[in-house]
Amino acid sequence: MIDTIIAATDLSLRGDMAVRRGFAIARALKARLIVLSIVDDALPLPIIDDIIQQGRKSPGAFGQTLGAGVDYEIRVERGDPTGDTIARVERDGADLLVMGSHRDRSFLDLLRETTAQRITRLAQVPVLLAADRDERPYQTIVLGADFSPNSTAGAGLAAKLAPADARMLPVHTP
Repeated sequence: MIDTIIAATDLSLRGDMAVRRGFAIARALKARLIVLSIVDDALPLPIIDDIIQQGRKSPGAFGQTLGAGVDYEIRVERGDPTGDTIARVERDGADLLVMGSHRDRSFLDLLRETTAQRITRLAQVPVLLAADRDERPYQTIVLGADFSPNSTAGAGLAAKLAPADARMLPVHTP
């Protein structure tokens, strides 16, 4: 059962995808949605304050347009984007974390993990990466199938998130 969803956003267009998908899933499952943005506390304080002030407007606008019928709240806080997102997922008892896809920086991504990769690796709940702005129910779901307990849990979650007529395509690569 999915009761609480966190849609994590960095307030970018990629983050907007997570917010849109979070609202769509919360509405469909009648779940509570927390829209969360953690502004990196390594930035200078005046910049952090400005981002937080401006950041509360963007997700709030989504709430006004997409929030009908959804129990949601908006949180824009300063901190460590990776650690504090993970901590919020645990503290709020989230059952699902939705994030936007990562901006491609090919060379840099070879040298270090992205924030999205770190969060996905560390999260103790399923993580859904929203890759487009579409809010419609899923029509096709590609499942990574490695026969592990996590893979099985992912398939179960996909079945909950997708409508009954969605195609499920399990993919296993040795």
